This record gives sequence, C-alpha cells and structure tokens, in this order.
Amino acid sequence: MGRDVLKELVNVKKERDVLDRLKKLSDDGMVITVEGYLFSLEETAKVLTLSEGVCYMPDYLKNEQGKPEIRFIKVYLTNGDKLD
Repeated sequence: MGRDVLKELVNVKKERDVLDRLKKLSDDGMVITVEGYLFSLEETAKVLTLSEGVCYMPDYLKNEQGKPEIRFIKVYLTNGDKLD
C-alpha cells in the first residue's frame, strides 16, 4: 500500500473519530465553532483533521446566550512542533 493511500486512510479514521466526538458534544447542547464560524459537524471534523502545519486549540466557555461553547482557535506550529 502506498504512503499516500495509508496517510489518507489514517486521516479518514481521525476525521471519523473527531466527528463522533463532535456529535456527542453537540447532542449534549454544546455550540461548536471554528475561528468564529459555525460549520456543519462534518465540515468541522474535516477542518480540524486535514489542516497541515496548523492545529486548533479548543477554548471552552459560555457564549453570549449562556450556552456552553467550544471555540476552536487556529494555532500555528513552529518547526520543532509535531502533530500526532
């Protein structure tokens, strides 16, 4: 199996795992945004798992309506940082 195919399979599994977790949080009433934008859960999972050289840090808080919210904020990596 080629490296690119294997990498794609790993990314698909990570995306599925992230999507499952996002669905659980959403079902519990959590509002989930990325960089201030509200996407579908599928789009959010894709953004969080397919970004190269960038990771997203979750910030847990209550929004203006008092609902629990996770805001994913973009964090740029330096040369020594690794994403696992």
